[in-house]
Amino acid sequence: MKVAVARSGPTRGKFQEEDAQAILKATTLPLGPRASIHFRLVVRWVPWLCAYTGARSGEITQLRKQDIEQHKDGFWILHITPEAGTVKGSMPRTVVLHDHLIEQGFLDFVRKAKR
Repeated sequence: MKVAVARSGPTRGKFQEEDAQAILKATTLPLGPRASIHFRLVVRWVPWLCAYTGARSGEITQLRKQDIEQHKDGFWILHITPEAGTVKGSMPRTVVLHDHLIEQGFLDFVRKAKR
């Protein structure tokens, strides 16, 4: 996704709160009829996962179904691992899924996804 914003001065080129709001709002807007289901899912989930985990989009797009699991204490986690693909610093990390992702239906998406 791109956010076209003309800026000048000290905020030029820097990501702003309004940019984040515009991107996250766009994830729920309808896409054109030619958009593939895969593209629709990328647009829907990647920005939210990046926002709530701090992960890079490349790290999120290489997640596998097996990387999302419920912790023994009941909360949900996702694993970002070099085995799945490129990870910043080549260091695996585990991130707790924010409740808002779950409320939006991310776990339903994961359950329905192919292996």
